[in-house]
Amino acid sequence: MITITVRFFSHFLLTTKQKEIQLEIPEAATIEEAVKELFPIFGDDLRNELIHKKTNSIQAICAVNAKKVTPDTVLYQNDTLLLFPPLSGG
Repeated sequence: MITITVRFFSHFLLTTKQKEIQLEIPEAATIEEAVKELFPIFGDDLRNELIHKKTNSIQAICAVNAKKVTPDTVLYQNDTLLLFPPLSGG
């Protein structure tokens, strides 16, 4: 197991009521796998915001250690995962 930091922004922050948490995940876990570890902690409200209902994929902008990445990125000990809601507007 490894420990990462997960930071929440915008409405993810409002849903979790926490700016960040420490999360233990298996070694070589991806962002997608780490996000699933958040659901037992924060419940269906976070699941409904993070997971697209039709595609079952993550609907968030993900960054690790301040670099934008994809949900299949592998996480390592002491990484910081940033989760931003998708941008919209016009």
